[in-house]
Amino acid sequence: MKLVTKEKLISWVIKGTPTKTPKQVVGWAINAIYENQRADEKASAVTVYANGIGFTQSDARVGSVTAKQYLQYGEVSDKLFALWTARTKTHTMRLLKYANQLNDIANQKQNETKTKT
Repeated sequence: MKLVTKEKLISWVIKGTPTKTPKQVVGWAINAIYENQRADEKASAVTVYANGIGFTQSDARVGSVTAKQYLQYGEVSDKLFALWTARTKTHTMRLLKYANQLNDIANQKQNETKTKT
């Protein structure tokens, strides 16, 4: 099931959600990806494994900084928000490359919730 799509992510980043501001949406998304990083990758803030889980090598350091900032302050700075929502060479937001992973994470959490009830 598609709980997180690129279209929904764009809308959330622009308008926010009923419970999150756009800066909180970016923080939530990056933190969810960060949580999927392996422990050694989190500790070093680099991507070591090309397993399609977590950040790309080019995003590992800034992803770690963003997740830690979100966890500490509940949202991300203007600078980090701009970085994740800026258009890339392919004319899409940098954050959108993680839409499929975010959908997988959302589905997993939904399934965990269903099995608990």
